[in-house]
Amino acid sequence: MKGAASALMLWIGLAACQSATHQPRFEDSKRLEAGIRMPPGASPLVSYARYYLPTQTVSAETLPFTTISDHLPQRLDHPSELVLAIFIRPDIGLADAEQRWNRAPGSYLVETLPSVVHAGCGAVNVLIAPESGEMIAAWCNVDL
Repeated sequence: MKGAASALMLWIGLAACQSATHQPRFEDSKRLEAGIRMPPGASPLVSYARYYLPTQTVSAETLPFTTISDHLPQRLDHPSELVLAIFIRPDIGLADAEQRWNRAPGSYLVETLPSVVHAGCGAVNVLIAPESGEMIAAWCNVDL
């Protein structure tokens, strides 16, 4: 638990120092990514630019994704602290307004998440428990 708290503090510190170019890449991503299971139809994790938003208190109604999974856990019935992420494959053809998110595969710490619409499994939405690193949910960006 103490290690997780230290990692979270490092992550928050990096967020405070982050520049507009979404750097630096952060080392804690390996711990978070160890437990991620990509949804059916998605490419391997390493083929995506992976954008992580530090811990946010959210409920199912306030998630900042353009699509929401039908299988969100009950814990989101009430506000919960989560790490929010969206993984974007560089070949999906982002809209002109979103081109700043067209980055090489890797992990990036951001202050806001990209808004990707109708990307299928070219974009994957992910929820992670910050202290344990447990993946709560992951789904492709499709209209359900």
